[in-house]
Amino acid sequence: MQWVLLAAAGIALSTVIGTFIGFLFKNISQRANDCVIGFSAGVMLCAAICGLIEPSLEYGGAYAVLITVAGIFFGALFLYLVDKLMPKINQAIGVKGEGKQGRALLLVAAIAIHHLPEG
Repeated sequence: MQWVLLAAAGIALSTVIGTFIGFLFKNISQRANDCVIGFSAGVMLCAAICGLIEPSLEYGGAYAVLITVAGIFFGALFLYLVDKLMPKINQAIGVKGEGKQGRALLLVAAIAIHHLPEG
């Protein structure tokens, strides 16, 4: 139980430090922004492989590869559709892409998409 609490505390501390850095440096160059986004994408890709794809292959039974490939395909299709439909959804509910409302809607959508495969 100590290791679980220690890991949770480390994750929480990392989140706080990352948030603090984000608030500290608001105006960064496009190149630095691209580097941060690329690093984040790599971390999420690693998390997806280690936390979702590997267990799917391990516990999928006789059709593990088929189920895993189908899950990856439908997940990519879902993200593609969300990317194409989000501007239309914003327009339909009267939210402009920029500003606080647009960022809030984007944040809620990102949280929902992030938690969907884990649910």
